Amino acid sequence: MPRQPGGLLDQTGRTGAGGPQPVPAGWNATERPYRTGRCVHQLFEEQVRRTPGAPALVAEDGRLSYAELNARANRVAHQLRAAGAGPEALVAVCLERGTDLVVALLGVLKSGAAYVPLDPEHPTARITELLAQAGIATVLSDTALAPVVRAAGALPLLVERLPAGLATADPAPAADPDNPAYVLFTSGSTGRPKGVVVPHRGVVNRLLWMRDDCGLRAGSRVLQKTPATFDVSVWEFFGPLAVGATLVLARPGGQRDPGYLRAVLAAERVDTVHFVPSMLREFLAALREAGPGDRPELPDLRRIVCSGEALTADLVQGVAELIGCELFNLYGPTEASVDVTATRCAPGRPVTIGRPVANTRTHVLDPDGTPLPLGSEGELCLAGVQLARGYLGRPGATAAAFRPDPLGPPGSRLYRTGDLARWLPDGTLEYLGRLDHQVKIRGFRIELGEVEAALTSHPQVRAAVVTASQLPTGEAQLVGYLVGEVELEALRAHLGARLPAYMVPTAWVRLAALPLTSSGKTDRRALPAPDGRRPELATAYLAPRTPTEAVLAGLWEELLGVRPVGVQDGFLELGGQSLVATRLCARLRRLTGAELTPAELLASPTVEQLAARLPQTATAPAPVIGPRGDGPVPLSAEQHRLWFLDRLNPGSTEYLMYDAHRLRGPLQLPALAAALHRTVQRHATLRTTFPAHRGLPSQLIHRQLPVPLDVVDLTGAPQAEREERAAAAVERHTRQPFDLAGGPLLRLVVLRLGPEHHLLLAVVHHIVADDWSMGVFWRDLSACYRAERSGRPVDLPPLAVDYADYAVWQRGPQGRAGQQADLAHFVRQLQPAPAPLALPSAGPRPQPRSGRDTTVLFTLDAELTAAAHRTAAAAGATPFMALLACFTAVLGRTTGQQDLVVATFTANRTSVELEDLVGLFVNTLALRLPVDPQCGYQELLARTRATALAAYRHQRLPFDQLVGALRPPRDLSRNPVAQAAFQTLGPLAGRIDLPGVEAVPYRQGQGGHPFDVLLTLRERAGCLDGELRCPDDLLDQEAVHRLAAGFAGFVRAATADPQLSLDRLARPTRSEQGVPA
Repeated sequence: MPRQPGGLLDQTGRTGAGGPQPVPAGWNATERPYRTGRCVHQLFEEQVRRTPGAPALVAEDGRLSYAELNARANRVAHQLRAAGAGPEALVAVCLERGTDLVVALLGVLKSGAAYVPLDPEHPTARITELLAQAGIATVLSDTALAPVVRAAGALPLLVERLPAGLATADPAPAADPDNPAYVLFTSGSTGRPKGVVVPHRGVVNRLLWMRDDCGLRAGSRVLQKTPATFDVSVWEFFGPLAVGATLVLARPGGQRDPGYLRAVLAAERVDTVHFVPSMLREFLAALREAGPGDRPELPDLRRIVCSGEALTADLVQGVAELIGCELFNLYGPTEASVDVTATRCAPGRPVTIGRPVANTRTHVLDPDGTPLPLGSEGELCLAGVQLARGYLGRPGATAAAFRPDPLGPPGSRLYRTGDLARWLPDGTLEYLGRLDHQVKIRGFRIELGEVEAALTSHPQVRAAVVTASQLPTGEAQLVGYLVGEVELEALRAHLGARLPAYMVPTAWVRLAALPLTSSGKTDRRALPAPDGRRPELATAYLAPRTPTEAVLAGLWEELLGVRPVGVQDGFLELGGQSLVATRLCARLRRLTGAELTPAELLASPTVEQLAARLPQTATAPAPVIGPRGDGPVPLSAEQHRLWFLDRLNPGSTEYLMYDAHRLRGPLQLPALAAALHRTVQRHATLRTTFPAHRGLPSQLIHRQLPVPLDVVDLTGAPQAEREERAAAAVERHTRQPFDLAGGPLLRLVVLRLGPEHHLLLAVVHHIVADDWSMGVFWRDLSACYRAERSGRPVDLPPLAVDYADYAVWQRGPQGRAGQQADLAHFVRQLQPAPAPLALPSAGPRPQPRSGRDTTVLFTLDAELTAAAHRTAAAAGATPFMALLACFTAVLGRTTGQQDLVVATFTANRTSVELEDLVGLFVNTLALRLPVDPQCGYQELLARTRATALAAYRHQRLPFDQLVGALRPPRDLSRNPVAQAAFQTLGPLAGRIDLPGVEAVPYRQGQGGHPFDVLLTLRERAGCLDGELRCPDDLLDQEAVHRLAAGFAGFVRAATADPQLSLDRLARPTRSEQGVPA
C-alpha cells in the first residue's frame, strides 16, 4: 500500500536501539574516484581533441566525424549564447531522430543551458503545457516541425537555417557540474506532468560507470533508438560520444520494428543496443521466426542493455541461445540520472536488478524510514551523486520525494522511489513492484492519477478509475472504468488531445457507480475485469467475407483479446498498440509469408484494408509446433539415442538424473502426494513409457501412470546416524535402474530426519527430462502443493503442446526443414576430423570403459567469477564462452594437441511452446577450437565466441545425425566426435517454493557420461561450483586434481591479463606436471 510521507531514517541506521546494521555496509561501498567535476559535453570535447577524424555519428541523413559534429554543435551553442542562453536556462528541442537532433542537444549543453526534449508526436495541448511549465518561448526545431511548435504557441529556431558566420570553435565553458543538463517530464500523479531537473555531475558519473563496467570504449558502435523524451536516450546519446565510439541513429519510428532493427544491427555492425524487455521479446521472436536463410548474422553484437520493465528468465535464456551476447539488467528512475543498479544476467541465474553502481547507494526502508534486514520487503530509496535536483517549479513534490539522508555524509539526500524491493543474500536487490498507482506500459512510466484527471475533465464523465491489466499475450494494457453517458469515440478524442498515445486506455468498462470500500475510497480490487467484448465504435460490425479476412480477424481477436472483430473496425480503436502491431506482423509472416512492418499495418488499420495489401500468393508458413494427429508417437532423436544405449547396456544407471533438496519447516505429505499426482498429469512425459514392437520403439502415453511418493522414516535412528543413513538412502535410490518399457520413469522420495526436517529426492531417467526440465518440475510441483494447501486452483497456464507433439514435429517435414544447412555447417567445421583427445594416461586405454568416474569438486570464488564476467564482457562474449576458452586452453596444454573438439550442450527449446514442458530437449553441440600456444587468450576467446555463435544458429541438428554423417571409426572406448565436454548450469537454489518451508540444495547429478573428461560449472551465490569427472580407468585421483587445479589457475591468470599468450598464461606448476606413475 502507499507509504505515508514523513518517515525518516534514524540517525544510526540500525534496526533498533543498539541493534546491528540491517545489511552489510560493504554492499553500499561503491566509491570510485571519478572526475565528476566536468560537464557532459566536456567529455565529448575531450574526445574530439583525441580523435577528431573518428566517426562520431551515423544516420540515414548523414555521417559526421567527431570534429564535424563538434563544429556544427558549436554553431548552435554560439547562436543560443547570443540569444541569452546560459547556466540555469532551459532550451526546448523538438526534432525527429537524425543528425540535427544530436547537433541540437550538444549545442544546448555547450551553451551552458539545459535541454528540454519535446516529442513531436505528442498532442499540441501537452506540448503547450510543458513549455508553459518550463517557461520556454523559443524551441530548437526544423522546417518540417515548425508548424507543430507554432501551434503550441512558441517560436521555432530552425537548426538548418542558422545565421552565416557563426563560430565553430568551442565556446568558453559556462555551466558547472551542478547546473542542470536536461529536464525530462514524467507522468504526474496529480494530473500534471512533472519536470525532473538533472545536473551534469550525476550524468557524468553514470556515463563513466558504463564505460568501466559495460565495456563501452573507442571503436564501439551503439544504436540510439529511444525517444529523447525518455532518460535511456541520455546514455545512448552521450555514452558513445564520451569514449570515442560511434553513435548509430535508428530512423524515426524504427524502434518499433524488429525487422528493421535486425537489419540495422547487422548492416551497421552495432555492438551495443538497449531494449525494453517487452520489445526484446518481440525482437527475439523475430529472430526465431526468420528462416535460416533470412536470419541476419549478428556477430558484432556484444551487449544488450535492458531497463524500463521487469526482465524475465525466458528472455535471458533467449538472448543466450539466439544471440549469445552479454545481457545487462539495469534499474533506475529519471530522478537518479537514468540507472542506479545493474547486473549481468545469465541463463539459470535468478534475474535481479543487481547492485548499486559507482558512487550511488541503495536502501530498503520500512514505512518509518528505518533500514530493513536481509530479505524483508520495503521501499527502495536511492542516494549518492546521481540524484536529480528535484522537480521543476514543484518545491512541495521535491520535498516529499527527496529527503535528507541520515545514513550518508552531512548534507546528502535520498530519493524515495515508491518501488518495493528486498535485499537478497548475495547482495543484489529484487524488484517486487510498486507501492502506489504508478505503472509501466511497454517501458513508459505512467501515473494512473494523470490519466484519471484527464478522463474526469470531460464534462460527461462523472467518475473514472484507470488500472493496468494483461492482454491475452501477456502484455500490459490500460483499462478505463467510466461512470457517465459519454460516447467512447468522443472520449478517445478528448484524451488524444491531452495525453500521449501510450497513456490512453485501450480497454473500457462502463459502470453505474464505482465500487467503494467501507471508508468511502474506490475499491480497485472490486473492479470487474474487461470482458473482451467488442467496444462501442462509430462503425457498425461487418463480418469477414473472405478466407483472408477471416484469418486476419481471428488473429486480431487473439492478440487484442476482443471479440468479435469486424472487417472495418479500427486497430487502434480496438485497443491496438505498437507491440501488438509488432506481434501481428510476425504472425502474418508466419502464416502467409507476407513481410509487413508495424508502420505499414498502422497505415492500413482495418482487416479489410490489410487483406487488400497481402499478396495473392504467399510463401509457405514458417514451421510451428502444434498438437499432433492420431497414430503412433515416434521417439524424438534425442530419446532414440538414449533408448538405443539402454538396449546396449540394460539396467544401466548412466542416464539417471537426480536432484535432492533439504527441507526445513512443516511439510504436509498428503498435499505433496496430491501435488505429485497433479504434476504427473500435467506433463505427459512423466506418464510415458517406451515399449518396442519388432525392435522399433514408440512412445506410449498413459492416461494414468501412478508415481508413488516413497517416504523413508529415519527418525527411529540415533540423531548422529541420520545424516549418514540419509546419504546412503540417496545413493541407493540413485543406483536403481528404470524399466523404459514398463515405467514409471520418475521416483520421488521423502527422507524424514525430524518433525520439520526432510530430504526431498527426485530421480528421473534422462529420456524424459533434462536439467531445464528439473526446474520446470520443481516449479510446477511447488505450485500444485500450494494449491493443495490453500484449496485454490493451480496457478499455472495450460500447456499448448506436449513432448509427443515435439517428437512428431521433429520427425516430420517441418522439423527437418533447414537440417541440411545445419548438417553442412557442422560437417564443414569437423572434417577432416582431428585426432581423438589424448589425455596422458598411466596405462593402455580400457576397451570398453568401466563406467566408474573419478570426481573432483572445486569452487571458483566470487572474486574470480566476477573477473571472468568482466573479461567476457570486455570481449563481447558470455561468461560461458570465456570459461570454455580457458578449459580448451588447459586441455591443449595437458594433451599437447592444438586442434580440439569440445562438446557442449544447448537447451534447444527454440520455440516458446516448449519452454514450460518437462522433456528431453537438450542437444549436444560439437565445437572445433584450434589452440595455438602463441596466440593470446583474447584471440582464443574471440574464436570461441564466433564458433559458439555459429553453432547456436544450427543447434536443432540432432547430434546422432551428425555422427551418422561424419562416420567416425567405431571405438567403444571413446565417445564419437568429441571426447571432452564442458557445460555451465544455473543455480539450484530457489527451485522449490513451498509455503513455510526453506529448501536448500543437497545433492544433484547424473549417473554417468560418455566423455573422457566432463567439466560442469554451476552457479551458486555469485560463485561457480566445479565438478570435474574423468573415467577412473583413464586418470587417477591425483591426475584429475591436477587438471582441476590447472583450470582454476588458468582462469585466474587469463582474467588478470587476457592479452598474454597461452604459453605464458599459468604455466604448469611442479605439482601440475607429470603423469600418473
